[in-house]
Amino acid sequence: MRAVFSFWSLPFREALAGRARFADWADQRHGLLAWALAAHRARRFVGPTELITDSYGAKLFADLGIAFDDVRVELDVLDREDPRIWVQGKLLAYISAAKRGPFLHLDNDVWLTRRLPRAVLDAQLVAQSIEPINHPNYAGTYAPTIEALRRWPMPSSWLHDLHSPVQHAFNMGLVGGQRVDVLDRAAREGFDVLANANWERAGLHPNNVSCVAEQYTFGATARAKGVPVATLLRGPANEPAADADAQRLGYSHAMGMAKRDPGIIQRLLARVQAECPMATTRIFALFPAPL
Repeated sequence: MRAVFSFWSLPFREALAGRARFADWADQRHGLLAWALAAHRARRFVGPTELITDSYGAKLFADLGIAFDDVRVELDVLDREDPRIWVQGKLLAYISAAKRGPFLHLDNDVWLTRRLPRAVLDAQLVAQSIEPINHPNYAGTYAPTIEALRRWPMPSSWLHDLHSPVQHAFNMGLVGGQRVDVLDRAAREGFDVLANANWERAGLHPNNVSCVAEQYTFGATARAKGVPVATLLRGPANEPAADADAQRLGYSHAMGMAKRDPGIIQRLLARVQAECPMATTRIFALFPAPL
């Protein structure tokens, strides 16, 4: 199975220029360390690695010694898009990866310590975990955003979901599967959501819009196509069953404010120094001061 990563550099460049915060890292060098570890572990525990990025990203990772088996420069077309809607790079990467067969897309803050179960690799569709849109942990993200975006023309999957007894999203720290047609369709409908709606006029937060366009639209598309989505973890992330599964499977996803936890950052640095020493040296040489 291919392990696919995506890096749209414009949000990162905005953070370097001090105009935005990117991916919750207190120091962007920590994010680069995470990239080195995620890519290294994915090659070891999943299969050949593929990076879908833009020209800046391809040069950055080459300079840092963060290696991938295949690097595809396909995201330059997004260079004039709004970097606050960070999900655009992922959506375009899903469309690109689907053209080449089954894949697993991993976020750079996902680190594996053992091989994924065969059932995950063989699934028609798979995601990290379920995110019920009315769950207390996600109520501020999904339900009000979806309701506001329904004021504008909806993609076919959203129309289908109006009549679905179950409406939920998925955490897509890990996502993929054999049904690349559904992965492609979900990404295209995610772009439709972004193109049709004036989210700023509606007063919506760009992070919530990104989550809905990617994670809810994926679930809605799978339901519309009648394709089941397997999950790596039972239940929503950070609940006891999911935490137990993550520990058993050797799966770590540093979500949200975990990226600012001093203990996690200290362990990340130690692991990258041990497993990716060249990348560690180059990251701190190219960026000697906190970012």
